[in-house]
Order: sequence, then C-alpha cells, then structure tokens
Amino acid sequence: MDYTLENPDVCKIENGQITGITNGITRLIGKLGPEKDTVIIKVQIPEKAELNMAVAPLGWSISGSSNLKNPKVAQASDGLSFCFDYSSGRSSSVKWTLKDALYGLPDSIRFVFKNGKVAFSKLVVAFKKRNSANDMIMTYEYPEIQQEYRINIPVDTFISEKEGLLPYPLSLSYMTAYLNQAQMESARNYKILMKEFSLVYKNLVVGMNSLSEINKMLIYPNPAIQQKIYIELPDDLQVTGLQASLFTLDGRLLQSSTVFRNNLLAFEYDLKGIYAGTYLLKVRTNEKSYSVKIVVR
Repeated sequence: MDYTLENPDVCKIENGQITGITNGITRLIGKLGPEKDTVIIKVQIPEKAELNMAVAPLGWSISGSSNLKNPKVAQASDGLSFCFDYSSGRSSSVKWTLKDALYGLPDSIRFVFKNGKVAFSKLVVAFKKRNSANDMIMTYEYPEIQQEYRINIPVDTFISEKEGLLPYPLSLSYMTAYLNQAQMESARNYKILMKEFSLVYKNLVVGMNSLSEINKMLIYPNPAIQQKIYIELPDDLQVTGLQASLFTLDGRLLQSSTVFRNNLLAFEYDLKGIYAGTYLLKVRTNEKSYSVKIVVR
C-alpha cells in the first residue's frame, strides 16, 4: 500500500505506523491498486506530563436538582468554584460537566476538590468513550465536610488494550454530588472548590526534561509483566550505576536503590513485591534525572 500525507510536518508514517511530530490536523491518503481511501489524523501532544483543566471556567457548567438555585462556575485563586443556593428538598444533587473532550491520550485522570460545608453522601463520576453509548461510572463515598479529596483514575480501568485507539477522545460526561440533606442548611449559599482536574500522560517526563530527552531513555517491558524491568540510557551518558526510585502517583516513595548495568548493557530494576498499578519511576545519574510512568501488571 502507498501512503501520502497532506502535511508531513504533522506526522510521519513508516511501515504502516503513524508517529505524531507536532500538533495539527492532516489527511492521510492510502492507495492499494485501484482502491483509494482517506483518513483525517489529529495529533495532540501535551506540552507537559500533567495538564490541569481546572484553571478557567470556560467549558465547565453546573446544574442541579430543582431546589438548587443560581448555580454558577467562577474563577478562584486556587482553582474553580462551583456555587449554588440551597433550599431543602428531596433527592438533592449538584452536577457539573465539561464541554470539551479530554486532550490527547491520558493514561490517568486526577482531580482534587474541597467540599467546604457541602455535605456529600456520594460522588458519581462518569466518562464517555467515543466507541460506546454507555458511560463508564465510578462512585465514591464522602461522609465528611470541610475535607480535601484526591481521586486518581487510571484510564486502563475502563479501556482495554484490545480497544486500541477506538475509545478516544474521552469525555467527562458528568460529576454528580448527592447531598446529605441532614447536614445542609436551607437558604444558604454553598461552594465546592475544584483545585485540580489533571490529565496525566504516560511516558512523558515530569519536570524540566524535554520530550526528546525522555524518548532516548528506554524502559522495557512497559507494562511490566514480570518482577523486573530494564532501563537503557542515551549513549552519551557513560555511567555504570544510577539511582532509581519508585513512587505512587500521589508522590509516596515505595522503594529506592542503586542499580548497575548487566551483561546486556542495560540497568536491571527489581519490582518484586510491587502490586499491579501505575507508578512514577525517577532515574537519577550524576548528570541528569528522568521521570517516567510505568505500569505493573
């Protein structure tokens, strides 16, 4: 099959595999004998490993049950404020949505919010896959007020490897907080503060490293299917040992050790005792440091 790219600055194609180069849209034309077809390719490369979408009210909206009045989204100094006036009623709930699809191909989604004096009985979060008519729904219990809550949702909990890229782009269908009316006061204004709604991208460096640098470091196998992985650094880094530290996505250090090259000139890193999940591996040499997301299965 022969391929032609309308704009080769956006992406490249080699042996049937498409690789993004820069953000943009282009057409790919494929020909096989007398047959011809065209597909639209959209490349979205995040500028950093975490993209916070709770920095401006644009695209966000809020609604609720009939006893919630004057709902609005406002900019706050440390995030987005979802406000409403409450009066007593049955089955009270407040719902907020995001109009735009989630950017790129995140491997996890994290949000942090403070409920202030809003008493939740539960919080329901629903995402939409492009190839499915049904929402992917997760439910969380929140009995206390005046608390800060942090939730991290790995995308592979509701997207399988077999689906490939078909589910993308993902969308946030809604987030609905069901209110505990016994702890709510009628004729009062309430506020929920969303401090963070971040998309976290797999294998992108966290910090000051560039994408070109991180692509030179090879981690394999990733996902890790056994109890070890191998680390290969750029050829220009002539080091015999390095410091490798494994963190949870919320920053908790699990283990740290010095590792050395094996006979294959790669560094062998032991994952014995590490449960299945997504982690942050930080690799430090005397010259540079790198951070990469790894998946353990």
